[in-house]
Amino acid sequence: MPRVKKFLLFLLPLVWLGVSGCTSTVAQTPTPPAYSTDLSWAANAASENVTRYTAYERSGVTTFTYSVVATVTPPVVSAHVTGLTAGSHTYVVTASNVAGESVYSDPATIAVPKAPGKVSSLKAVLVPGP
Repeated sequence: MPRVKKFLLFLLPLVWLGVSGCTSTVAQTPTPPAYSTDLSWAANAASENVTRYTAYERSGVTTFTYSVVATVTPPVVSAHVTGLTAGSHTYVVTASNVAGESVYSDPATIAVPKAPGKVSSLKAVLVPGP
C-alpha cells in the first residue's frame, strides 16, 4: 500500500493543476486544396454544323497522349475540369460533325501550384508558469 499512496500523492498536484483533463491529439496530414479549371473556346461557324466539342488533356513531352476530360454539345463552348494535381496541365479541344473530328486546337496550359515542403527542425520547449 505505501506505493499506492506515493503514486496518489504524485497525482494530486497534477489534478490540482488541471492536468487530469488532458487530451491528446493525433497528428493529421493536411489535405491539399482541390484545384479545377474552366476551359472555354470560340464556337465554330454555324455552317460547319458542329454536333460535339471534345476537350482533352494532353500529356507527354515529345510524343503526346490525349485523355478526354469533357464532351459538350453546342451551343455550349466551355467545360469545367476538376481533380487537378500539382504540376502542368495542357488542354486541347476538337469539334465534330457528321463528317468527323477536327484537328486539335492550339493548346492551353495551366500550372497548379505544389504545396510547400515539410517544415523541419521543429522544437518544443517547456515554459514554466508564473
